[in-house]
Amino acid sequence: MAPAADNTGGGAYEDTNVGDEFYWAAAELYATTGAAGYRADVTGSSYYKGASFTTHGYDWNWTGGLGDTTLALVPTGLPAADITATRAAIVAFAGRLLTQTAR
Repeated sequence: MAPAADNTGGGAYEDTNVGDEFYWAAAELYATTGAAGYRADVTGSSYYKGASFTTHGYDWNWTGGLGDTTLALVPTGLPAADITATRAAIVAFAGRLLTQTAR
């Protein structure tokens, strides 16, 4: 993490929670390799099944949604109900954004 006083380039990105980055990485690695260890990391995460979208969605300091997007789009062998829940969370997030922009 860059220090808060670092204003070089785009500035500092103070992000002390890296759990969402690890979830995203595990999702990408699982989708790419199919390895059981990465699957366990994904399915054992508190961000699994669209939980990233309930409060954050997509943001520079919140990457859990990127992992969910991969899992929603790339066939991985995860349970259909889990994929459905992830997709529903993404759609609900998009609906909230549409409501915000309509104001």
